[in-house]
Amino acid sequence: MNLLQRHVWAALAFSMLCWPAFQSRASAQEDEPDRAALAFARGTHCFRSIIDVVRSERELKVLTDLNKLAEAPKRSVLIVYGKLPQVSLERLESALDSVGGLRGFVMGGGALLVVSDEPMRPDLSDFGIWVNGTLLRNDWDFYNYDHNPAMPVVLPEPDERTADVPVFHHLLPPLVTSRPSYLDYAHPPGKDDALKPLAFLPPGTRSDRDPNVVPEKPLFAVGGRLREGRVLFLADHSMFINCVIMQEDNSNFELARNCLEWIVDSDGDKRDQLLYLQDGIVTTDLNVPLEPGLELDEHALDQLIGGLNLLIAEQEKEDSLNSLLQRVPRSTWITIFIIAGSVLLLLFMIVRLGGLRFRAEPGSALFPLAAIRYGPSRAPLRDRTAEVHREGNFRDATRGMVQQFFSGVLGDLAHVGRRHAGPPQVRPRGLPGQEVHLNASLREFWTLAYGPIPRSISSSHFQHVLSRLRDLRRRLAGWQLHMPA
Repeated sequence: MNLLQRHVWAALAFSMLCWPAFQSRASAQEDEPDRAALAFARGTHCFRSIIDVVRSERELKVLTDLNKLAEAPKRSVLIVYGKLPQVSLERLESALDSVGGLRGFVMGGGALLVVSDEPMRPDLSDFGIWVNGTLLRNDWDFYNYDHNPAMPVVLPEPDERTADVPVFHHLLPPLVTSRPSYLDYAHPPGKDDALKPLAFLPPGTRSDRDPNVVPEKPLFAVGGRLREGRVLFLADHSMFINCVIMQEDNSNFELARNCLEWIVDSDGDKRDQLLYLQDGIVTTDLNVPLEPGLELDEHALDQLIGGLNLLIAEQEKEDSLNSLLQRVPRSTWITIFIIAGSVLLLLFMIVRLGGLRFRAEPGSALFPLAAIRYGPSRAPLRDRTAEVHREGNFRDATRGMVQQFFSGVLGDLAHVGRRHAGPPQVRPRGLPGQEVHLNASLREFWTLAYGPIPRSISSSHFQHVLSRLRDLRRRLAGWQLHMPA
């Protein structure tokens, strides 16, 4: 058997051995999450498309150079989305140094929109506002989206308090966040009086690491006019990722549009240029398809094709291929092609077998992908939430919140207590004074959860109940509960 035959038989044998494994892996591919869909769920295609629509309607030029902002602040819009790494911040500050930094840019008539949950205190303290960077959650189902504690809703201030910055006006709840942070807001006397709180995160919002560091009403959005300039801060950029903003049962899409239209409006010269920083990178590809897939740079492809055409033309002119073929014997070429084909086949199968298995990044959640594929319509929840806020009656929300409290501290015992119509009690620990107070609180809240309650409960009463529930949960630490016989 000569060398050529040995290579042919080796390639055939390898293919026959690998084919069953390849088929089994391929059949399992359907059960694995689609990487492209997951990447799209976390992407900003929809938000960038909204920017592009506003850009087209207002005839804005998309900038690629940070230095252009300082040349004409009154005509410029700067959008900062997501992370702002130190190196990007230094470049931005250097570009705006001639007009006094970010504050000077805005005071000179520029418009600044910041959408981020990344810590920014050293960067934007000139405004007396900065993103704290602590990520928050809310465990009360009434105040989160789809029973997901990592997605608390936003509570806008009444319209009459935010008439100058109407970005939250006429929006149906819910407005959804995804692991948001909050704004620290220092208001130096005589500075930035026009900047006003626009929205807060709901009561009960806390941090996983240290619940005591978060204010009782975490500030989520601040905005206003500074002379001819405009500023708007939102403490979460994930609320505008595709899997959240493209849901039909929230108003995040409308909020994004309102924010962009307000920030582009001007009290003086018409704004005609925009610079978009996404995670510290100047981004110009705004008109992107709203579906998973490969994004190609047409300019780069044109350059590549042009270079290949030049290379082919030079080789044809020198007749390089024919010269090479004439110098090498035909049998050698056949052997080279067979060996190269076997190597390519081997590499192809290795890549396919290794790439078909998806491994999620540590700590990453598959909710975004599931939300796009399987998320049901939650219009009834949206309508009920809107009705509660419109009527100002938190009766059902109060009952549900207290029932959730007992389900958390009692588990299955809560159902036993409901059958016997009796509240739980703490097991004696030789502290009769504390036992009496704790049992009295448990009886009171048990009545709120499963007994008759007032026909109407106001927002302030609801927040008072929430505060007392949190205090009771803290006081119950170290005590065991039981259902009396």
